[in-house]
Amino acid sequence: MDNALELYCHGVEPIEKLGPMRRLIFTTPDTKYPGHRNVVVKLIVTAELLAMFSCLAANDPRGVSPSCWRSKPTSPTDT
Repeated sequence: MDNALELYCHGVEPIEKLGPMRRLIFTTPDTKYPGHRNVVVKLIVTAELLAMFSCLAANDPRGVSPSCWRSKPTSPTDT
């Protein structure tokens, strides 16, 4: 984990649905062209993992509860 790349992101584009997966596109403002954005990273995750991200981002004091995340994330080949 210490060798993982860390990237600063300022915004996120609308989430795209790709079957059982979701594509998140994280951006930063373009300093050379005001009003434009640079794509920092495109992340494709399962819908279940995205739900878990939502719970973690909301800082649910109960952790990732069954009401927030119904089942553990699966790989795309499991669906």
